[in-house]
Amino acid sequence: MIYIIVFLISIFLLFFATKITNNRIVRLLFVFLSVLVPCFFAAIRDLNIGTDVRVYVEPLFTVSLISNSFFTFFNSIYGINDLGYIVVTFLCGKMSNNILYLLLTNQFLIMIPVLIALIKKYGYKKELLFGWTLFLLVMYNQSLNMVRQSIAISFSILAISNINNKKSLLYIIFSIIAISFHKSAIVLLPILIMYRLLYSDDIKEKNKFLIKFVIVTLLILGLLFLPQLLLFFKDIGLISSTKYNLYIIQYSRDGFDFPLIRTLLYLLTIIFIIYNKDNDNSKEYKIILLFGVISIILLEYCCRIMYAERISYYFFYPLVILYMPLLLQNSKNKLFNSFTFQIIIVAFWIYWVLYLNYDSTLPFVVR
Repeated sequence: MIYIIVFLISIFLLFFATKITNNRIVRLLFVFLSVLVPCFFAAIRDLNIGTDVRVYVEPLFTVSLISNSFFTFFNSIYGINDLGYIVVTFLCGKMSNNILYLLLTNQFLIMIPVLIALIKKYGYKKELLFGWTLFLLVMYNQSLNMVRQSIAISFSILAISNINNKKSLLYIIFSIIAISFHKSAIVLLPILIMYRLLYSDDIKEKNKFLIKFVIVTLLILGLLFLPQLLLFFKDIGLISSTKYNLYIIQYSRDGFDFPLIRTLLYLLTIIFIIYNKDNDNSKEYKIILLFGVISIILLEYCCRIMYAERISYYFFYPLVILYMPLLLQNSKNKLFNSFTFQIIIVAFWIYWVLYLNYDSTLPFVVR
């Protein structure tokens, strides 16, 4: 399987980087190569790999080639108004008429923020390799399809790696960049507010309990009554009938559906990490618990509201990629637990990519 070969090459290059301690330039070279290989692989793919490539990546690039100015380009496109992605597409179109450079740039924007976040959090240790392996297995194939949101998710991971900083400037900057590529990343801002309210040392425990109660109550009420709320918004004219019909879906739980699989993975992730809880990382476990609970609730919205699963990605990917490597730090049975979880992730990848072909990334064809 060509994807597995590319993953292994990338992991081994990063492994060599972790072993180089006396030459920073050579280490950075291996780090760069570990990103370049899967990025170049994504750039040479056929344009039918990943449905969104034909939906907006290629059409926008074609328009950029015939536009004399950015304002002409901006006014010529319809349906996509994410400024960050529009700017990247326009610049790539002006640099070359070969879409390979746009695909390569997109993939760099997806992979580099994740790697920076992992290096920032774990340094050049085994946890870095574990996190990178999880990224490749869980997110890489999906990034070949939902390009804009994958860039937004990657910058959200970089933002969340700074959530414990007393000053929130970096978190806000990376969140704004994420929002510029996909507006769904706006959820990053209430995440910061919620985290500060729940876990700030300046708020009394009694008040924290009240805040938790209010947040949980609102989430439950939202789960139960959001369809009715959207119907009310439609009736008073805040949203159109077209958008209402788009958001409200009929969803069946018959069979072994994908949201259920992701829910199980959330639960396993939370259980694995909390089981190995270390008091020295109490703030990390608070984030894990918060993200896990919100993720599961959002997946329950899938049966009522379109795109709830897409919103859950901003919790799912940081939870798995950024925080699962903690298993290698705090576990009494580090090898067993990390191996077991990777087996689960591999099974997840086999079902998602090989069996469902969920993001239309098979078979791989070179353009």
